[in-house]
Amino acid sequence: FYYNRGAMQNAHGHLQRIAELDPYDSRPPFLLGMINHDYRRFDLAEKNFEECLQRLDVLFKTPAKLHLPRMDRQQALVKLAAARIELREHAKAFEALEGALESRVVLCLRATALRALDRVDEARQYLDQGIKQFVDSPERSMEEDAVYQEARRLKGTMLIEDKKFGEARAVLEVLCKEYPFDARSLYKLVQAYRG
Repeated sequence: FYYNRGAMQNAHGHLQRIAELDPYDSRPPFLLGMINHDYRRFDLAEKNFEECLQRLDVLFKTPAKLHLPRMDRQQALVKLAAARIELREHAKAFEALEGALESRVVLCLRATALRALDRVDEARQYLDQGIKQFVDSPERSMEEDAVYQEARRLKGTMLIEDKKFGEARAVLEVLCKEYPFDARSLYKLVQAYRG
């Protein structure tokens, strides 16, 4: 209730209490992770998403409790990886994504992690696949839109690094038209023009 109303402090306290009362419920740590991620407390979000996954593991090992409501493992893995990327824990982020089903979001997050790990060729492959899936199916949530925006910025950055300035400008100009107040994309576009 509090979470949906935007009263995050109240939601945080209630979710912590619920998490203490029911060790099988994976929803409170997941929502706590979402709140901490929104407040850019990525270290706490990482711990929350890890706890959510641990509770899911315990739940699946307890057949009598399988009827209980639970979070989707895929969502928890993706959120855990996103928090780890923000913490610059790219190897751990990639490891979390290894357990996730392939999706356009997972492909783009893998690309981000791999690029940071200097596995640029693999990153490029994942990034191109992820962007293609976004283009092929343009309907997306706000959360997916943020990943798509970041993926295109990464594509432009990688093109700049490869000294393909014309291609980088083409990618980044479209991005900057869609998101005119995105300072990071504008900065990358300036780099592409200076190249």
